[in-house]
Amino acid sequence: MSHMVSVRTEDLAGPALGWAIESIEGVAPAAGQLQLAFCAAPVDDAQCDQLIAKYAVWVEAGHRDNWLADTKRDPFQRVAGDTRAIAVCRAVLLKLSGNTVSVPAELMLPQSPYMPAGEPTQGSWLSIQRSAAAIASSSADG
Repeated sequence: MSHMVSVRTEDLAGPALGWAIESIEGVAPAAGQLQLAFCAAPVDDAQCDQLIAKYAVWVEAGHRDNWLADTKRDPFQRVAGDTRAIAVCRAVLLKLSGNTVSVPAELMLPQSPYMPAGEPTQGSWLSIQRSAAAIASSSADG
């Protein structure tokens, strides 16, 4: 089984977001097949429309953020996204999984060419976590 990491729902993007949506929809790839999540965007327009209908997602273009979405029609529960699909996926995940989601660590690798620009918190967070673990390990050894 893959090592799982917790990520804030609002920070999910790229393959990790796609994997999280696939897992709640019941089609997450099995361990060892995670490379499949790198092949496509999190959801296409047709899948996005299905999520909107299934989970009653409110979505609209934002002013400060490109897109805003939520499932409660509550301005304080809105999540942002660079695209409509990302905002919708994050809103669905927030409704079903809460503020954090566990995803396979390999989907969060900072050297991934699929890591979207403008959302560096995922890779940076994992790098910091690994650095802290390395420092703790070396401190324990010496």
